[in-house]
Amino acid sequence: MPRRDWRRRGIAACLKRHTLHWAAVHGLTEVSTWTQPGNHAMRRLNETLGYTYGRQTITVTRPLPL
Repeated sequence: MPRRDWRRRGIAACLKRHTLHWAAVHGLTEVSTWTQPGNHAMRRLNETLGYTYGRQTITVTRPLPL
């Protein structure tokens, strides 16, 4: 369970910047991420870091019959 009291301390931004730096150093030219539609803070962070909206997915689920 995530600890909400650790939110808004810049941890996600630091981890994402570190990951992007590592990817660039190792020759990657593209990085993708997935964020839940309602997670506005993470979507805003991704936009700040230069991510753009590309592919979008639609998830459909249903219970299996017992």
